[in-house]
Amino acid sequence: MKFNGKVTPKEINQWLKDLEQVFDKFLEENKMSYAIYTLFGEVEHWWISTKVIMEERSELALEEEKA
Repeated sequence: MKFNGKVTPKEINQWLKDLEQVFDKFLEENKMSYAIYTLFGEVEHWWISTKVIMEERSELALEEEKA
């Protein structure tokens, strides 16, 4: 069950249903890691870029709190 973002709405819904079924067996803290594992291609690159941006913003917020 991989997801590259180049799918129809029907395929997206199926991917989400499949994730929900798998998530029933996962601890909450493991769900995000598994969802990320299913990404590949352009959507994986999007996630990596988004994660970097979110981490940078988080670091800036922490620095502002310390000041």
